[in-house]
Formats: sequence, structure tokens, C-alpha cells
Amino acid sequence: MASEFPDIHILIFMSNQTIGAKADDIKKEMLDQKISVDVRDKNWFLERAISDVIREAAAEELIDKIARPYLRGEQIIPKGATSLTSSESRSALLYSDFIAG
Repeated sequence: MASEFPDIHILIFMSNQTIGAKADDIKKEMLDQKISVDVRDKNWFLERAISDVIREAAAEELIDKIARPYLRGEQIIPKGATSLTSSESRSALLYSDFIAG
């Protein structure tokens, strides 16, 4: 990878899956090539989803734009549903990979 992209020194990998320690080997391999890999998995996002007002608003916006319309289309939630609470927003973010998969 370093020969193909010589100016790359940091690689940020994002996933809605739980990766955790499973990325350790690839991180070490890439570090040997002088590339630092930052893995942002499901837990990374969940830990930060409601850590401040701006992130909480962004999570709620994501729910409104993606999750809620999908769930209405599948007739899982009624069309006149109320807003999600912070706890419900966090749960929706946690299980969003099940919706996509």
C-alpha cells in the first residue's frame, strides 16, 4: 500500500460492525509500512453518539433521515411516531447494522 500511496501515513477505517482487537494484526502490519490505522467500529460510534449536544443532534438527524423512513416503509413503526428519547436513539444506532444487513 505504501508504494501505491506514498503520501498516506494515516488510514481511518470505519465500519458499523464490532471489530475491536480483531484489527490488531493488520494495524501492526500497516505500522511496519509506516501507516497508522485508526479503526472506528460500532463501539467507537456508540461511545460518542451522545457524548455532547452536537453529536446527539447528528445521531437524531441520521435516525430521522434513514432509520425512521425505512421503518415506516416496512410498517414497523406508525407514521405518526413520536421522537426517540436519547436512550432510544442510542439503541437505534446500535442496531442500525441489522437494518442494513
